[in-house]
Amino acid sequence: LNVKGRRGNIAEVFPAVPYDFTPVKLEVGEGDCIHFQWTGSDANPEDNEGHGRRMTDRSNIVELHSRGENVPVRHGYAEVADGSTWWPSWGSMFPDEATVRKMAYLDQEISSACDDAESDQDASSNCKYLNAAPAYFDGGLVPMINPGWYAFMSTRNNDFSTQSQKAIIMVSHFTIFLIIFGAIAVAVLIILCLTFARYKIVTQPDRGIAQSPFGGIILWSSNWVIACVKRTWCWHHPFTTLLLITCMGLYGVGYMQALDDGEAAPSYRFAKGFGRCLDILCNLIFMPVLRNLASWLRTTPMAQVLPLDDNLYFHKTVGVLIALAACGHIFNHYLKFFWHQRVGSGLSVTQQAVMRYTGMSGHLLVLLMTFMFITALERFRRQHWKIWCTKYTFSGHSLFVRVHKLWIVVLILLWTHSQSFWHYSIFPVCLLIID
Repeated sequence: LNVKGRRGNIAEVFPAVPYDFTPVKLEVGEGDCIHFQWTGSDANPEDNEGHGRRMTDRSNIVELHSRGENVPVRHGYAEVADGSTWWPSWGSMFPDEATVRKMAYLDQEISSACDDAESDQDASSNCKYLNAAPAYFDGGLVPMINPGWYAFMSTRNNDFSTQSQKAIIMVSHFTIFLIIFGAIAVAVLIILCLTFARYKIVTQPDRGIAQSPFGGIILWSSNWVIACVKRTWCWHHPFTTLLLITCMGLYGVGYMQALDDGEAAPSYRFAKGFGRCLDILCNLIFMPVLRNLASWLRTTPMAQVLPLDDNLYFHKTVGVLIALAACGHIFNHYLKFFWHQRVGSGLSVTQQAVMRYTGMSGHLLVLLMTFMFITALERFRRQHWKIWCTKYTFSGHSLFVRVHKLWIVVLILLWTHSQSFWHYSIFPVCLLIID
């Protein structure tokens, strides 16, 4: 990671550029090392504007809650040291407090020239403006062992003019992803090898691998694997299994996309993972109850593939998945609200959850979907209630039908609640209109 640009405003440095980090967005994997180094100058034009000692430029790294803010994070190392807490309030991208201090102060505290009371920007002892730091800084190789999204700035140059000196480092769970995908790849490879070997043994029993010492072992092991697979729940419910796998894939897509959103709260990416699942599930739930579409599909070859007679089971399954994904989405968003109240933006949970349209529409969606879920329960639909002081009664089924007509309101709220929901909703809505 380096620094580019010159001291001064845009007009003074033209055709060069003001200070900035390069690259401004750096993506690395967990366990990778970044070499932090840059070279400043003590011979800038004397009349160029800027902070700190004249003619000099310096840069440092101080972490932020998000790239849109200008207030440094409070790591909480002092509280850990005095015993008031056992865990820092902010998870740094750097491995320890010493590295955090080195990147912020550029080893100025090693010098005895620092004077905390000095207010003259041109004074060499004014370490607040990095005046005691040398022009060249070599932070060395720093291992990135804490996965996450990290924003940072240079406190000296970001405070000048309309330009900002900020950047982002994204540390992905490379090790975890490598283990997961590696294990899946190995399992698929083993299954493919066993399948191919079994095919050769069955079709060519008098030669090749069938006559080798391992032929009997391969045939027995492949038969055992097939028998075990056929006894699993996934084998008997292939479409439900496919739906669950699709949800896991969507969760991963939402999680990875959230890394680019510039939100520092750790739980944000989990909330977005569940949100991406909801984008698909809340559209998919309409498909099993499109009667005209189902009747038409029964006249096509697709009737031999799709379980059209299990449409209500599939509808209920999608409803349960929506409930589970909604719980995960809401829970992680509230964790984000509490995080911002404690160490982030400082806004209260109420301000974040209720005082914004996304919060209000989200809570209204939860209320409506809860009513729809409860009234859809078979035990509720079989109930009958007498209206107080009258001879009339009403049934749970009639209430279920009326409450489910709120799907239009729910769909409108979803369109306005999520910026990406309408992308997935165009095709299902067209089918709804046609049906």
